[in-house]
Amino acid sequence: MTIGTKSVLFGAHQFLLHPIMIALAWLRLFGPPLDPRLWFAFFLHDIGYIGCTDMDGASGERHPERGARLMRVLFGDKWGEFTLLHSRNYAKACGRPVSQLCLADKLATAITPAWLYLPLACLTGEIGEYMRNTSVQQDDHFCSMIGARTGDVGVWFEELRNFNHLWIERSTKSAVLPTPLRAA
Repeated sequence: MTIGTKSVLFGAHQFLLHPIMIALAWLRLFGPPLDPRLWFAFFLHDIGYIGCTDMDGASGERHPERGARLMRVLFGDKWGEFTLLHSRNYAKACGRPVSQLCLADKLATAITPAWLYLPLACLTGEIGEYMRNTSVQQDDHFCSMIGARTGDVGVWFEELRNFNHLWIERSTKSAVLPTPLRAA
């Protein structure tokens, strides 16, 4: 079983838990997620991890495409773009702003309790990839973290949460593709 499939089944992107955390994050950032299309996006945005051999590498970087295709078929191009651009890396590669779904996705990680997130991410092995990537990438999306350098997952996760909060605060003030509800 691939690491991406494990992540969706019982890891950091668990198919029930992660969307619920995104809904809670959406509530904090934008108010109640009343439109059912938002809920479809919450549940489908990471479906592309199924079958991926990595989370952040060549395979995992393309994970937004599957969910975006499904959202386009179900609700049109604007919802497909909304879902596609939930990934900072994908949006950057396309030269596009992230969608509001990206902000909620990052806040979801930041508000997931460590006692829940860390065992899930450790169980699948994805934590190792996340920690390696945050310790080596030096762009505006990641910073070198003490926890990643020392291997302390608890410290790493707290640093990641803090970084995500700062990134969200900075990003809400910059260009963010709005939800199709507001773009229509």
